[in-house]
Amino acid sequence: PAIKISKKKNYNVAFIGAIGIHKGSRILEKMMNYKPLKNIKLHLFGIVDSQHQNNTNYFINHGRYDRNNLKKLLKEHNIDLICLFSTWPETYSYTLTEAIACGIPVLSYDIGAIAERIEKYNLGWTISHKSGHEEIVALLHRILNDQQSYNEVIESINKYKIKSTVEMSNAYIKMYDKSCYIKTVDTNEILELTKIGDSLKTNVVYNNYAWVFDTLKWKLISKIKVPKPIKTIIRKVRTKR
Repeated sequence: PAIKISKKKNYNVAFIGAIGIHKGSRILEKMMNYKPLKNIKLHLFGIVDSQHQNNTNYFINHGRYDRNNLKKLLKEHNIDLICLFSTWPETYSYTLTEAIACGIPVLSYDIGAIAERIEKYNLGWTISHKSGHEEIVALLHRILNDQQSYNEVIESINKYKIKSTVEMSNAYIKMYDKSCYIKTVDTNEILELTKIGDSLKTNVVYNNYAWVFDTLKWKLISKIKVPKPIKTIIRKVRTKR
């Protein structure tokens, strides 16, 4: 079970996973040496793309971790809260599930599935995605010093039931069964979608990823037989170019 908080002199806030720009690395970088953190220590369990990864007065880099040991690591370092600052809307976030499974509340931006799940089940707090590190740190102090609100979130976490893989699979099966797309496929609609996708421009330089075509996985995938209906669609698209 998640543990309620009591008044403490020092608090610990964690970032977990691979923290790239899209996961909030720039915010973390600005917070590493931010004096108003005062009695809050930041911890990184994972990796960050920032050049400044060394420990500071307000930051400890624990490096990569084994997922099986995450709960133990968070407990050993008395982590009170986890930050998930994805700069784009996530569609689910297993990291949020891991944080909740470890009994720790989460602070995130107010976008995507992370925010939706936090707000729906009272699993933590959200802040505007336009907020800078100053606003985030100010909110961290308010959260950690408001024991009543924090403990209400802890109660919600203890009541929250994480679905097993079997339960999730059954839920998805029901969703797909209700979908009209599982019963009928409109070839013309697929053609139109294919055209739209083909017309989108991209900045990806495929030469940079040429090594993919030499991998064993790609060679195996390339040998998979494409169903005739799909081949027909592809031929139609190519002839209309």
